[in-house]
Formats: sequence, structure tokens, C-alpha cells
Amino acid sequence: MSRLFAVIFFAFLPLSAVQAEEPTQAQVQRLFQLTGVDAQMDTMMRQLRPVMLNIMGPAMRNAAKQANLPLPDHFDQIVAEEFDIAFSDIRDELLREVVPLYQKSFSRADIVQLNDFYASDLGQRTVATAVEVQKITGAMGQMIGQQRGRVMGAAIMERLKKEGGQQN
Repeated sequence: MSRLFAVIFFAFLPLSAVQAEEPTQAQVQRLFQLTGVDAQMDTMMRQLRPVMLNIMGPAMRNAAKQANLPLPDHFDQIVAEEFDIAFSDIRDELLREVVPLYQKSFSRADIVQLNDFYASDLGQRTVATAVEVQKITGAMGQMIGQQRGRVMGAAIMERLKKEGGQQN
């Protein structure tokens, strides 16, 4: 009898009640804080700013000259201020794009478990180790890339010497 009751109960239970609850935006953002995703976004923006200013400054200076606009002494400051305004909300925009992916991929219970893990000492050591691995591999990758670039450059020069004026 109890089996029959269970079958009838689950047959009429709405599907949404059986499906796992989606994590909240706050839960996912907490995961980003615990795993260092927030800090990585901040670092990315600090690194992106001077690169973009070095690109945008000269480009805007040329565009202003071509448009016969006056270039004040504080032109670089204007470019920097406008960059800060244009990119002020990029971190929030990136989070708005990424949070739904986590909400689709993980249940609320999953995110709670992940947050509990990453809030623990083991979780924080895991994050710290991952950051160190990224630093080491990034530095190694750059060094190896430079070395191999020099070898490649020498090989290209040697081939050009050997092949001389041969045309295809």
C-alpha cells in the first residue's frame, strides 16, 4: 500500500519540485571570491589598463590630429579618465555572463558544497597552490618561449643564408 501511495505521490508531484534548485547569484559570487576568480579579474584589469592606454593613447592622438582637434597638455589624462569610465563596470559585466553558466551547470547544493570546501583550510591551500602553479608556469612559459624564439630566429636566418636568392 505504501508503495502505491509513493508512486501516486511522485506521479502527481510537479516536475520543478523534483529538479534541483538553481544556485543564487550571491552563492556563485561567493564561490568566485573563495576561489580567487574575483581577484583574477581585478588583476586582469590592472594589467589591461596600461596596455590599453599605450594602444589607445597614440591611436586617439592620431585621430584627433586627423580631425584637426586641439591636443591639450593633459591629453593622456583625458584618455586615462575615459578608459576608467568605459571599463568601470567590466568586472560586473563579466560576472553577469559567467554566473548563469554556473547556475546551469551546478545545483544549489553543489555550490554550497564547493563554497564549504573552498572556505576550509584545505580549499584555501588548494587555491593558493593553484595561484603559485600559474605564476611558475607563466614565468616558465615566457622564458621557454623566448629561448625557442631565439632558436627559431637563428634557424630562419640560417635557412635564408643557405637558400640565398632562390625564388619560389
